[in-house]
Amino acid sequence: MAWFEYGSGAIRIVVFERGSAVVRAWFVRGSGVGTGNGLRFYWGLGYTKAQNKNSLGFVFGKLHEPYLEDLCRLVRATAERVSACRVCVMGYSMGGFGAYQVASHDPGAFDAAVPVAGYGLGTLEPPDRGYGAPQPASARVFEEWLRAAAPRLARLPLLLVVHAERDAESSVRDARAIVARVRAEGGCARLAAVPDEAADSDPGRKGARRGHRCALPPAHRWQRWRRGRASRGDA
Repeated sequence: MAWFEYGSGAIRIVVFERGSAVVRAWFVRGSGVGTGNGLRFYWGLGYTKAQNKNSLGFVFGKLHEPYLEDLCRLVRATAERVSACRVCVMGYSMGGFGAYQVASHDPGAFDAAVPVAGYGLGTLEPPDRGYGAPQPASARVFEEWLRAAAPRLARLPLLLVVHAERDAESSVRDARAIVARVRAEGGCARLAAVPDEAADSDPGRKGARRGHRCALPPAHRWQRWRRGRASRGDA
């Protein structure tokens, strides 16, 4: 297996190549990357320490367009350099947050976006759930973000949102709202529900079972698992 790295600093893409026909790429970014002006970043979201109190940076932070523009430009350049036949952005949890960000910033750069247990800016969740985001302020942030993002996400060939119904960290209510709004804008958006019994299936994660840490198996294992459910009559 060979690998190549493009970009520098906080914006890098590592491309892993196996054989002559398979190319897999991952975005590589430091979690909570900081800058000299007091801002820290989760993907293209910039926030201060005060804005991230109680982990609410996703409500009170602001999208940083130059970061997203640089990242999407690098995606396009790398796809051209490796002659990619398809470009998909995928991410889990905060990575799903990033998938929404880059896909809505430059939908023409991607053939599909697959946020897994992801979230947008703000939330519709009541204050007694999730991260205790204040309402109605958080809902206003979510609606403002969705009003801007949905028409752009609708330009994707496919938005596949993977989410567990009982996810207590990333809101399935928000996920449904995103899918519904993108469909209303004429886009191809689907919500793939993670079954309750698979919602805490990541064997490497410990702690409370909050329906957020699902392990997505390779496609052939997932299909075999689904066939097993069907044969038992509980699909």
